[in-house]
Amino acid sequence: MGTWGVGPFDSDGAGDLLAMIRHGDFTFAEVDPYFEDDEYVEADGGQAALAMVELALAVHGAPHAAVPEEETLVPAFAAHLTPDRTRWLLEQADRVLADPDTSELYELWTEPGADAWLTTSRASVDRLRALAAD
Repeated sequence: MGTWGVGPFDSDGAGDLLAMIRHGDFTFAEVDPYFEDDEYVEADGGQAALAMVELALAVHGAPHAAVPEEETLVPAFAAHLTPDRTRWLLEQADRVLADPDTSELYELWTEPGADAWLTTSRASVDRLRALAAD
């Protein structure tokens, strides 16, 4: 796992997602394969899901964390974000944050002292859920 911090953009999976958006290669169809397994989400998928939650928050004008290249990446991501995709994204993020048996990223973050990752990630997901309900 290429992770260097607890933030949603502090991982290789998030970096790959941002590169796709930056280069105009992003579609939800491109990230759907991360979530095809109904039983388990691999680390890259988890990292991408949490980064997309933060991007969706930025689309709503309520980011929980600083978004790199916000003025470019947020509008590019917004073009793909629909209410249905927001609901789908929340479902995927819930899977990522459910438990270590269903999420590799969660499993990797079960090390002592990793509570900040879970707290930060859940706060972002809860904020997006509230915004999506409005």
